[in-house]
Amino acid sequence: MQMMGVAAAAKADAGRQSIPPTSAYVFSKNSTVAARCFLLVMGASFSTQKFLATPLTAQWKFPFVVNPRFCRRRVTTFALSDNFWTHAIDINGFAVREVDSGRVLFRVLPAVDGEPADGCTKWLLDEYGIPVAHLTAGNHVSAASYNVCLGKRRQPQSRVLTTLEIKFVPGRGEPLFAEIEDPHTGGKSRIGCHGMWRQRAAVLYLERGRGGRREAIAKVYRPSSGRLAKFGGNEYHVETAIGVDMALVLLICAAMDDASAHFHKAHKHPLLGTSGIQ
Repeated sequence: MQMMGVAAAAKADAGRQSIPPTSAYVFSKNSTVAARCFLLVMGASFSTQKFLATPLTAQWKFPFVVNPRFCRRRVTTFALSDNFWTHAIDINGFAVREVDSGRVLFRVLPAVDGEPADGCTKWLLDEYGIPVAHLTAGNHVSAASYNVCLGKRRQPQSRVLTTLEIKFVPGRGEPLFAEIEDPHTGGKSRIGCHGMWRQRAAVLYLERGRGGRREAIAKVYRPSSGRLAKFGGNEYHVETAIGVDMALVLLICAAMDDASAHFHKAHKHPLLGTSGIQ
């Protein structure tokens, strides 16, 4: 029995020695790739958990207001699908629903009465079918820009609430910049984005005054169910803080979606998410 054990061990050693070095290299390389992929997945998971754990700050006298009635006295979560703004091209548009109740909060349409579709502008209607705002892609030499305009009419001149400037630069700062004169402080307040937009794991924050405290006003994340939404895109949820204008947050998501889609189409390669990009 002992001799048989020794023979088996010798045979196993010979088998291991017969493995070519290249095979060992491939095995090692594949193991390394698998380990890196695992770490990336785990990192994305931890990042999502991190953003989900971010507490939202209730707002009073929110400076970016499409309409005060969209500033609810409770936290509200609504569902969107990837690139919903770009794909809302038919007469039914895209219905934005509250997650808990299924109630339609807004609808996105490519045109409204008296304002035909132009390919650059889409309209946000409230639950009663009243146009409350429109988003128009603008011209900016170094970033994608979108004018958030109030009301229904573009002519004679749109009333611009703020301009969203979005620039995805790998490893360099945060992609979103929006600024407005704050009537409550007399200074300027800004809205920015922190996180990985392409993975829909991000936080929108409000900064009152230059260098002021940053307060989380909305969270963007994938639901645990991972459901497919209209247009075949993935669904994501947007949780807004008390007192924050839901319409403004929705328009920011629309602009971020559109800018992200154009950026990644132009570059045609995936980017690893780090703080402030994607």
